[in-house]
Amino acid sequence: MIIPGIIFSVWLTFAGFVLIQEGKRGMNALSRSRHLVKEYWWGVFGRLLLLGIVIGVISIVCTAILMFIFGYLLESGVALEIANNVLSTIVGVIVAPFTLAFTFLIYRGLVVIKSQEVFEPKRKTKITLLVVGIIGILLIIAVVAAFLAPFREIIERREDIRLELSLTLIRLEIRSLYAEQDTYKGIDCATTDTLEDFCAKVESYVGMRPVIETSEDDFCLYVKIAEDSYYCGNRLRFIAETNEDPSQSGYCDGITFTCPPPVEYSD
Repeated sequence: MIIPGIIFSVWLTFAGFVLIQEGKRGMNALSRSRHLVKEYWWGVFGRLLLLGIVIGVISIVCTAILMFIFGYLLESGVALEIANNVLSTIVGVIVAPFTLAFTFLIYRGLVVIKSQEVFEPKRKTKITLLVVGIIGILLIIAVVAAFLAPFREIIERREDIRLELSLTLIRLEIRSLYAEQDTYKGIDCATTDTLEDFCAKVESYVGMRPVIETSEDDFCLYVKIAEDSYYCGNRLRFIAETNEDPSQSGYCDGITFTCPPPVEYSD
């Protein structure tokens, strides 16, 4: 089914341009697109494949650069989410219009090449394209659903990601204050306006401010996010979810500054 799908998708690539430029609708637009591609299928496929490869390489390079930048600045797993958001903006602003223009130039070239040919859509061709179109739409829905499945967790965890980001920024601000003061002691949500803002964001997400425990040379912070579920981080460990209460003795209790073991997620 993959190969026929590729064949027909190339045949029907220019249906949208036919609709806008030539005013042909429905099956006539699909038939006209097939007529333009006929005898030049490999040429069209090769150009579209080259375009896809170029865009793919650019996306990989941009993602790597953004991951390096945000990963370095944030020191958190949310860097990938931020990089993806920025990349989506780049694709929408630059890549999408370029792709549209490139495809339109291929369409215009085929129109010029076939300007002397008479286009007469056949009933059999229309029926074939209609059946294939229906099957293609169903296949596309199935493929898109399968492709988006891994991202459902990210979509469902948007609030968790924002919460983790705010706690990570609190952790970084505390470490920055240590570099200025040479001590963690006394640092809390009210120490700076930056900490106040981030703590307020955390409170808006879970209904409570993070608990910050400090000493001269160590610190930890945690917040309860649900029953038997917490986020915890300290001087050495990034923010991570745990199922044990960090305030219990031996963990983040103001005497020791260790977070409980993080949750281990199975694949």
